[in-house]
Amino acid sequence: MKKYTLNEIFVSEQGEGFWTGTPAIFIRFAGCNLKCSWCDTNYFASCKITLDEVIRLVRKWKDEYPNVKTIILTGGEPMLQVDETMLQWFKLMKFRVHIETNGTIEISSGLVMSLDWITVSPKIVEYPGSWKQFNGDELKVVYEGQDLRIYEEHLEGFIYKYLQPKSMSNTEETKKAIAFANRTLGQSWSLSLQTQKIKGFK
Repeated sequence: MKKYTLNEIFVSEQGEGFWTGTPAIFIRFAGCNLKCSWCDTNYFASCKITLDEVIRLVRKWKDEYPNVKTIILTGGEPMLQVDETMLQWFKLMKFRVHIETNGTIEISSGLVMSLDWITVSPKIVEYPGSWKQFNGDELKVVYEGQDLRIYEEHLEGFIYKYLQPKSMSNTEETKKAIAFANRTLGQSWSLSLQTQKIKGFK
């Protein structure tokens, strides 16, 4: 029986991008095919559980928070483990299903049909040539002052484009992201801040 390696399942608010402030059940997958030094996921805290156990935990949170209508699949890299069976179960439970991926694995048409929102956050500064998923709802670039022309070829594949400072504690990086987003206001890039860190939640 297939088991998924998860970091945690919890309820919180989406802290980044278009859906900032939206309550959701987060399913954080353990493991990633990239090893970014600044990643905030604890890869050492994980467990292996079956889909039945995942569904049981999701139902538990659904019963406790009946107004939460969204599931966010994040990581790590969820595309290493997510499958159609899991997504179909979530749709049967009447959830909107969002995925946050580093874009290194192209999302199949079968999975796309069961996803309501796709956020792609490519890491081509650290891993050139690793970006494979060139369309989605939201492009989120971790900004540290890099030349944004490296993303231009694929911008049309996304409805919303966000710059997110690499570190909220680095005021210079944050200022750079704010300044660039302001210069392109209404044209290409918008600003995304990690409000979960500002508010002090997951």
